[in-house]
Amino acid sequence: YVMGSLASWYYIGYTTMQIPVGLLVDRIGVRFPLFAAALLIGGGCYIFALTDHLSVMSVGRLFMGIGSAFAFISCVKTASIWFKPQRLGLLVGLTLMVGTMGATFGSAPLEMLVNLIGWRFSIQILGVVGIVLAIYAFAVVRDHPASAILNEQLHKGSTSWIKAVINSALEILTNKHTYI
Repeated sequence: YVMGSLASWYYIGYTTMQIPVGLLVDRIGVRFPLFAAALLIGGGCYIFALTDHLSVMSVGRLFMGIGSAFAFISCVKTASIWFKPQRLGLLVGLTLMVGTMGATFGSAPLEMLVNLIGWRFSIQILGVVGIVLAIYAFAVVRDHPASAILNEQLHKGSTSWIKAVINSALEILTNKHTYI
């Protein structure tokens, strides 16, 4: 029961953030959200590893799931603004392949690390990796200048950021193609 509960908090964060992440990335670009998401994952790892309380561990897992929600969407957004549309299918496929390979082949080295130094320290190391990736993302990832100008033009008339997000969400939820 406890392991299932802990695992579920990751997916609760991951699943509930998909549409908000898409709206956010469309609104402000990839660079800053990806940076913040990697920090959230790193912080979530530390919260998870440094406590014995189930409720606090659940918060750590929730943070990891929320941060992870940015990964795939950010890759798709980056591919769509930096590459030709004819390459989008290939790049999305490669992204899914690399993500699946990481999940599949990463479990054995993680198991060896846990057996060698314990699960808490292993998760702390993953937290450091998340923070390093955040710094790397901030230093390397760039939003396409043309997409920033286009976003500014599209949202010029909006009165507030929150109203624009709500309007975008309503547009998605009322589009019949969303449900197909």
